[in-house]
Amino acid sequence: MARKSVARLLICLLLLTWLPSLAVAQAMSATGSGSWGQAIISNFPDCSTGGVNCWHASKLQASSVFSVNGQTYAIDSSGNGYSYADYPTNAWTAHPEWGQVYALQHAGDGNLYGLVGSCSGAHYIAKWTGSTWQTLAGCFATFSAAADGSSQFVAADSNGTIWLSTNYGASFSQLPWCNATSVVSVNSGGLTVACGGNVWNYGNSTWNQVAGIANASQIGEDVNGTLYALGTDGCVYHYSGSAWDKLSGCNKTWLANGGSLKV
Repeated sequence: MARKSVARLLICLLLLTWLPSLAVAQAMSATGSGSWGQAIISNFPDCSTGGVNCWHASKLQASSVFSVNGQTYAIDSSGNGYSYADYPTNAWTAHPEWGQVYALQHAGDGNLYGLVGSCSGAHYIAKWTGSTWQTLAGCFATFSAAADGSSQFVAADSNGTIWLSTNYGASFSQLPWCNATSVVSVNSGGLTVACGGNVWNYGNSTWNQVAGIANASQIGEDVNGTLYALGTDGCVYHYSGSAWDKLSGCNKTWLANGGSLKV
């Protein structure tokens, strides 16, 4: 019996090593992690510490969360920024030195970028120097740094117009397509946007619809191309490569994916 138990334990450890990790922030008040693989039913109930395939709650009440290049940040309803030490540490650190912020991204050059101030109904994109925000080009409602660490940013202004930068936000060029509500930059050759509930991928100068979903309000995609969407119903959907699977545990309000999933 003891040998069988040890064998089962070794198999479980090998499976957990192979499976990608997920972390989430739910209902404006949670963040955590679990494990998931395409061969396993995409079911994420709420659970206690130590569980897998489930949502682990944290202690921060946040209105938005951002995760890219291994770094996770959140912003509360007053615009205060926080950095996160991932699960199982599961701890948030407040950063009053950032002032009021509207979005945060950790880029491949090792710098923190954010949306600050006000301009034309949106916010300036800026780089944190360690003591102040250095304003860059553009005025945007949302933006995303490349998940592969390259210099690409993709952003959307207050009208939903999509803009692309290949030099860490020093300059942007318009990328005509649709009025985007959410944008994510995956790598230097591709990006994904949500427009009117639909999800579109851009690569090789061509737009292609990721069919099968019509209620996407936000999207998250990691460097491996694993794609998720937050629906207007508050549920998270995973794209299997041919269809969208709805994960259990709805009432989510924000989505970000930077290697591990944050919602």
